[in-house]
Amino acid sequence: MTLTEILELVGTLDDVAGDNTPRERVRSHLMKSVTTVGALRDYVETCLRTSGPQYARALQDLVNHCGRLLGFTTGMASLAALLATEARRRGKVLHTP
Repeated sequence: MTLTEILELVGTLDDVAGDNTPRERVRSHLMKSVTTVGALRDYVETCLRTSGPQYARALQDLVNHCGRLLGFTTGMASLAALLATEARRRGKVLHTP
């Protein structure tokens, strides 16, 4: 199944919170089905060739998925922790919400 077909099926990718949103369904599909470099590359190339917010959001999720495949922890919580660690290293106080 192509990325374009998947995006047509799930609906608009947005930042609405929830467990069964279109974006969460795409992320779930990525974790289950996109396990090889070739498949990841094909999806990324589709995003780079196709303009629009749907493909930009899909690309964000693909980059995060790539990081998970490489063994990195991804997400906003890990970003906040990384920024706090870097701020402490530099001797600065970082206030997070």
